[in-house]
Amino acid sequence: MPGKRFAVIVDEAHSSQTGENIKDLKVSLTTDEQLKQALAKDDEAADEDPLLTELEKIQKARQKLPHLSFFAFTATPKPKTLELFGVRDKKVKAGYRPFHEYTMRQAIEEGFILDVLQSYTTYGTYFELITKQRTEAEEKRVEEAQARGLLLDYVDRHEFAIKRKVHVIVDHFTRKTAHKINGQAKAMVVTHSRAHAVLYQQALVDVLREQNLPFGVLVAFSGTVAIGEHKFTEASMNPPGTGDDLAEAFKAPEQRILVVANKFQTGFDQPLLHTMFVDKKLGGVAAVQTLSRLNRTFPGKIDTMVIDFVNTQETIQASFQDYYQRTELEGETDPNKLYNIKYTLEQMHVFAPEQVAAFVELFVARKAKSDRLQPFLQKIIDAGYLALPVEQQHKFRKELGRYVRQYSFVSQIMTFTDPALESFYLFAKLLHKQLPYQRETLPLEIIEQIDMDKFRIQEEQNGNISLVTEDGVLAPSADDGHRAKVETPTETLKAIVEKLNEEFDFPFEESDRVVMALKDSLEKDEGLKAAFESDSVEFLKRQKLEDSIKRAFVDNSELFLNFMARTETEPGFGKFFFSEMFKWYQGATMKPKRRTPKWNGRHLPTR
Repeated sequence: MPGKRFAVIVDEAHSSQTGENIKDLKVSLTTDEQLKQALAKDDEAADEDPLLTELEKIQKARQKLPHLSFFAFTATPKPKTLELFGVRDKKVKAGYRPFHEYTMRQAIEEGFILDVLQSYTTYGTYFELITKQRTEAEEKRVEEAQARGLLLDYVDRHEFAIKRKVHVIVDHFTRKTAHKINGQAKAMVVTHSRAHAVLYQQALVDVLREQNLPFGVLVAFSGTVAIGEHKFTEASMNPPGTGDDLAEAFKAPEQRILVVANKFQTGFDQPLLHTMFVDKKLGGVAAVQTLSRLNRTFPGKIDTMVIDFVNTQETIQASFQDYYQRTELEGETDPNKLYNIKYTLEQMHVFAPEQVAAFVELFVARKAKSDRLQPFLQKIIDAGYLALPVEQQHKFRKELGRYVRQYSFVSQIMTFTDPALESFYLFAKLLHKQLPYQRETLPLEIIEQIDMDKFRIQEEQNGNISLVTEDGVLAPSADDGHRAKVETPTETLKAIVEKLNEEFDFPFEESDRVVMALKDSLEKDEGLKAAFESDSVEFLKRQKLEDSIKRAFVDNSELFLNFMARTETEPGFGKFFFSEMFKWYQGATMKPKRRTPKWNGRHLPTR
């Protein structure tokens, strides 16, 4: 087969059509003679260094070759995708456009896909953090950006926050989704980490069991997730017999909700998917690809719904607008940025040029296996990388990763060869994989001083998101490869907490204070106490608790008026409140000597 002309059809084309896989495909369809012609080499060049010749061939195989034509299809072209597969057009400000397009707008108008923005509801999150007591840890200065991110992650992963959102999800699915598509509608919960996927699945199973609802829940994530002393995998969390093919398992009528973390956000085709609950920051092409899981048509499927706990309608609108009609690229990537990144890494003195040359000799010329390469790279890590301060280690890791990603793409649009760039790429790619990595966390003594005092989610926007009839224009990365030294601002934990509380503040109502008085009333209810101390089944205990709560409301009608109004406007809150009250009262009854910290709607249980 090599030596002929080939047309390569690429489905779901995106910027990951780069690197070793596509290079290997090109090599398999190319003869040495074709590579020699592409390099403009003749027989007089036979005396050149064989290693440099081999590197040039590898590098040239990544580039565009005259006997290979690629035809790529995608609904969401990234800038890199347009530059790689698009065509130049002088009318597009020296940029690129698709060779042909069947637009999102046209597909919606012709009924080929559904408009996923017709029903889009967003929620705002409000909370208040507290430091438990004044200590030296409270005044300790930490990196502000890092601490802010980790504190927000602490709020997002707090059991109370997860449970509150899950009640919104279950209430919405029960009332507005389950009956759709002739009672077959399914939902997806999109989380922003594997740990969140685990916590969401556990909370969903608990709440569905509490409410005796017959909806199955599957969870999809890769690898093993460790939370505390426990480890979780897909196999351990999904029902027995689910198997490895979750897409197939989700087709079962009883499986109605799928919790995901990255997996199934792209390329997943399930026409019965009707509603998506989003608890992950989305933007640009990622927003379009994720939400488009809902757009498949199916008999009886006339609409879709999105409930978003994180993003605003404006963010989603801007993301979709670029892909609604024709998408064009303004400008192009400058390959010279590779030299800038390479220079930055060299100046950090983790490795020497001789070590790069020795690695390439082992890897390319001698075809050394991993058992020889691993000790070689480990010496560089031990002597160079680990000798850097922690901040410099983070910088080196990021810059090395940038070079690998940039070269994977730029090497396909380069019109020249430079074996030094190819050599460094081969070295950087394997070194980056072997670098040790430790997730950034706040010091334990600081985490122990933080608790969440208030939490509330509030519906903010509800309606359709409209797009305008104009083409989208994408800009290539303006990054020139340089990285200026930036001072990392620090701040005290107390000040960071105060800033976050101010940013996420909410005017809490009387309904947020009422639970304290309600608990006092329930603690004095001897009949309720007797029911919980008896051997009554859980259903009867729940019924007795509900009766006692209603009686407390009647006895304090004026005080509880606002609370009752909120349970009417937020049905999910009522169920969430009752669930939390049941757990509190059961704990108080079973362990009377260890009183659970009081929660009044503003003060949440400690961890």
